[in-house]
Amino acid sequence: FYNCTFSEASVTITGFSHVLLFGAVLVRGAATASNFSISSTMLVIEASDLTDAISSTSNNDNGVGIGNVGRGGSRLIVNSVGFIASQTTFVGFEVVHVFAQMSIHMDSTKVSDTTGLDGVLPVILDATDVTLEGVTFQNLAASNLDDDSALLQLYATHQLLLDACQFLGNRLLNDIPLIEASGTLINITQSVFDCNSVATTNVTEPPLSIPGSFDSLVLHSNIISPSCPFQCSLGYYSQYGFLECQPCDAGYYTDTPNATDCIPCEPGSYSDSPASTVCQLCAAGWHGESWAATSCSVCSGRYVSFDQGSANCTTCGDNEIPTEDHRKCEECSWNSDVATDGISCELNKSRISLAVVVPVMGVVIIVLCTLVIFLVYRLRKLKD
Repeated sequence: FYNCTFSEASVTITGFSHVLLFGAVLVRGAATASNFSISSTMLVIEASDLTDAISSTSNNDNGVGIGNVGRGGSRLIVNSVGFIASQTTFVGFEVVHVFAQMSIHMDSTKVSDTTGLDGVLPVILDATDVTLEGVTFQNLAASNLDDDSALLQLYATHQLLLDACQFLGNRLLNDIPLIEASGTLINITQSVFDCNSVATTNVTEPPLSIPGSFDSLVLHSNIISPSCPFQCSLGYYSQYGFLECQPCDAGYYTDTPNATDCIPCEPGSYSDSPASTVCQLCAAGWHGESWAATSCSVCSGRYVSFDQGSANCTTCGDNEIPTEDHRKCEECSWNSDVATDGISCELNKSRISLAVVVPVMGVVIIVLCTLVIFLVYRLRKLKD
């Protein structure tokens, strides 16, 4: 099957001795999940993306079942004679369990964000021979495991070979080890153990538990770190605060390192680009009503905002209009009123007429008074 996308519909593949999935994509299903099952002797998955699949439980003999219990997560369970995974990602499953009668071979593959079920081992690889080359196990977690369990169980009847693998950011409980390994020959070389929250970490050897007997154990040129040197910087976050750090979306920020989540900008502030370390205040004349805003809105009409960081605009008074930048209100002059558009003043003609009449009447009264005084004065002169 080349470049196939498996989504909502139920898929059953049977009757083949060999099954090859190349470029396959498993799309997250609906709440009423679908079936995805394969029965074959040899299963090969190459250059595929099996991420956060949701489907109903299916665990066939000599096949693969991908399923879930409720909406919470999905399971990847493989039962076959041989299993090969190359350049493939398995992300977001609750458990990843692969059982092969003969061999498991994985290269350039990533298993991450496996959350684990209550008391169930998150990752099991079990075969006669297990070979992992350039495989990354990252952000694995588990809950309520027995003290004699491990986060990653690698069982090989014959040989277990790990080369150039990475074990990054995995979260452990109590004192359980990261890996429980078994095999006649165990060879771990050129691998990296970093940022794993191991309660008891031996800084000279990988955090291994090797029960039973084995003929040969080879640990060579591995890099083991007792504490995580990689931290998310400001403006970035990840599920555990380190590794695979993602920038905060616009509208969010982080102002501390090792953030596991981003903080939404409060009303009256915004961030317009990813990876923000602080939210900017809306300028005076602008406002922001919502949380996690990526921009502010200008105050319009008769509304203004006097200060930075305003969540809402304020309306101007009865005889006031906003300034052009909507940062303050100005009062209309004595002979003007607020115009119908609400943002400008217009002259009041009645006030203008009164302003003209009052001075004229004053002049007339003065003239009449002066004339009366003059006449009274002349009459007195005549009597004399």
